[in-house]
Amino acid sequence: MSISHEQFSKIKPQGDDERFTTKDLRQLSKQISQLIAKSWLPEGEQIRATFLSNDKEKIKEMFLNNQIDIEMVGVGKYTTIELDWNSFFGKLEESKDPKYAFKFVIAYPPRPSEYNLSDAQLNEWVKNNDENISIPIHPYIPVTW
Repeated sequence: MSISHEQFSKIKPQGDDERFTTKDLRQLSKQISQLIAKSWLPEGEQIRATFLSNDKEKIKEMFLNNQIDIEMVGVGKYTTIELDWNSFFGKLEESKDPKYAFKFVIAYPPRPSEYNLSDAQLNEWVKNNDENISIPIHPYIPVTW
């Protein structure tokens, strides 16, 4: 069962009296999308290898090493990660595993051809730091949520 942004935004962060905002969620989504885009560039070979390993703990560690803190939304240690190799849209859903409350389903399809998505377009997204833009303009760059 998937949950809406509104439901997700009501989850209380761990160790904090304030709730995170949907802006926090959008920022987290953008950072994951940018990391995926970076993994498709020639210099992203190590990132790509970590995603392709499908090792959930290595992926969480890679996120932290790239300043992507899934704990910021207060559910990190109660969340498992799954990669969807066939979609450009990831999601957050309720986990069926009793050890975890949530499951991040991260879209990680094969990289589109250079004709559909150039290295220049990927670099443009990776370097985008405009807080008002949280979704890539290129439909072939995956997003989560």
